[in-house]
Amino acid sequence: MRLVHAAKLSCEAVDLKKTTITVMPSKTRRKKRVVHIPIQPDLLAYLECAAVRDDSPAAPVFPALAKLKTDARKGLTIPTNFVELPGTTFG
Repeated sequence: MRLVHAAKLSCEAVDLKKTTITVMPSKTRRKKRVVHIPIQPDLLAYLECAAVRDDSPAAPVFPALAKLKTDARKGLTIPTNFVELPGTTFG
């Protein structure tokens, strides 16, 4: 999964009980190919503890990332002053 797609991921795509993320990537959208991605233990722990701010199924899983600028050629643009999450690095 590309970073830009992860940033725009909606809550309806995440199934914590089945521990999967279900998406239709833009590259396979014409073929209507659905991809099921297993959620790794670290991400599952994060998602289970994350505060839910919006009950809408279309709400982004990562609201701060969903607001960032995206570019078709460069992907997701992360500002240098973006707050880093524990265990992650940007750059």
